[in-house]
Amino acid sequence: MAPDYLSSVKKQFEYYKLLGDKTLVQLPDEALFWQYNAESNSIAIIVQHLWGNMLSRWTDFLTADGEKEWRNRDAEFEPGMLTRAELLAKWEAGWACLFAAIDSITEANQDTTVYIRNQGHTVTEALNRQLAHYPYHVGQIVFIGKMALDAHWNSLSIPRGNSQEYNAEKFAQPKRKRHFTAEYLPGNTSARGTGADALGGPGVAGEKHAGREAPTAQQVRILPYQPQYAADFKRLNVAWIEQEFVLEAADLKMLDHPEEYVLQPGGHILLAEYQGQIVGVCALVRRDGDTLELAKMAVSPSAQGQGIGQRLVEAALDTARHLGARRVYLESNTKLTAAIRLYDKLGFQKVEPNHPSPYERVNIHMELLLAAG
Repeated sequence: MAPDYLSSVKKQFEYYKLLGDKTLVQLPDEALFWQYNAESNSIAIIVQHLWGNMLSRWTDFLTADGEKEWRNRDAEFEPGMLTRAELLAKWEAGWACLFAAIDSITEANQDTTVYIRNQGHTVTEALNRQLAHYPYHVGQIVFIGKMALDAHWNSLSIPRGNSQEYNAEKFAQPKRKRHFTAEYLPGNTSARGTGADALGGPGVAGEKHAGREAPTAQQVRILPYQPQYAADFKRLNVAWIEQEFVLEAADLKMLDHPEEYVLQPGGHILLAEYQGQIVGVCALVRRDGDTLELAKMAVSPSAQGQGIGQRLVEAALDTARHLGARRVYLESNTKLTAAIRLYDKLGFQKVEPNHPSPYERVNIHMELLLAAG
């Protein structure tokens, strides 16, 4: 086995999972269960099949046959799931089983023969077999998603008509050895981005950079806003917005006058300090008596991938409860996949907006209902 094979194959699996993530987060619930006809599979059925296959293939990967006795493959193609939450739980469980199995492969066991229905495979052959299988189904998920959203689909590849511009940008860079997934995967040290009025693109909260230890709770301090932090609040937000989107008038209104537009109406601003520097910010903006909007979150590129963004969100939710909020609302953009995954993890649900957003970039609205008391 080539020295960098395991690293490469894991990145490719992560990339195809990311394509699925970016599709699922765009779709309304009904699109997840739609079937073109009785002989076609819905996205939910495809996810159910992937889940069943992954648990069977990757549980005890090196010591048991990949087709487990407890697997019921035929049942995977029958409608069984009813909710988005159940679908996402199975999607994540299957991939988690796969990645745990890959992480268990070492020099000491990489020559093990892996059996699938009593057919022997090298470890490399077993990995390649599934690397051909899973993208086939992820492609189906993407295709159904694109049909469902039609003109509202957010492209996952080079947008139509942009090929020349994309190629010009790539060929303007010097030749170098770099894995093709580097610019896409969250947590990659070369990835870009921070928040989208919440958390941002690749390399943000909840994702750890390889070889970098996450700071402890004692090393990161969550601070309340003081006037001396006004420049940090604006600097970090302007950086990510200009990198990913276009700075808008509504941004500058809040960033230039945080006391008037955030604090005085009953909101709050939090900052993350690490190693003596302000590396993260977020705001809670009062919208009505019991609703706060989570907004203007940004994490410095130098501090991304260390869980700082998640700590800010969790601190903001604690603050919202202390301020008596019953609902936390946010606006974001579905291209910021890591952010959407974090919000899902923390319990936010996609909702239809009850008012127009002041930001052109917004295409998703989410809320979290806070427990009373």
